[in-house]
Amino acid sequence: MTAGLLAVGLAVLCGHSAFRAFDAADKIEKLSNRLGHGSAQDSIGGLQTIGALNSIIGVLWLVGGLLLMSRKSAGRIMLILLACGGGVSSLYSAIASLDAEVPGAAIGSFIGLGVAALVLGLAMAGSTARWLASAPGRLRPHGPPAPHGQPPYGQPGPPPVYPGPRRVSRYTLRTTDFAVVRC
Repeated sequence: MTAGLLAVGLAVLCGHSAFRAFDAADKIEKLSNRLGHGSAQDSIGGLQTIGALNSIIGVLWLVGGLLLMSRKSAGRIMLILLACGGGVSSLYSAIASLDAEVPGAAIGSFIGLGVAALVLGLAMAGSTARWLASAPGRLRPHGPPAPHGQPPYGQPGPPPVYPGPRRVSRYTLRTTDFAVVRC
């Protein structure tokens, strides 16, 4: 459940990032047109690509989180794959940021790596698998049938069991009622 909530939060962050990228591309394009410079097209295209990728990844995080919170194992698999991909990309970004001597970006990348590791750990936890398996309406393996009720067709049922001592009429002789006399 927690992994699903984190995934929804990451989806919101991806949506915000996509909005910011599209907004920056629009502002750069307006400023470039006003100043008469056409050299900003590479920056505009890059920002639009980043916005599109963030939108797609945000939708995937949202779908995976909602599927997991509705107890579907497909959501768990999606979150595991997204967390692995996010962790690899965050690690690559952190290494590139440190190589370019931009420590602020590296810190953000390490935070992203930590969040990806947290989501991965929560999604892969055994408690998550048990929680998914206990979903209402999910088929569960069952043992032998209960000893009461009608047995399934084609199989002999157990012999009847009498709940207590049988009543004996007064005319029935029992061997325990008489002393045995030896001659």
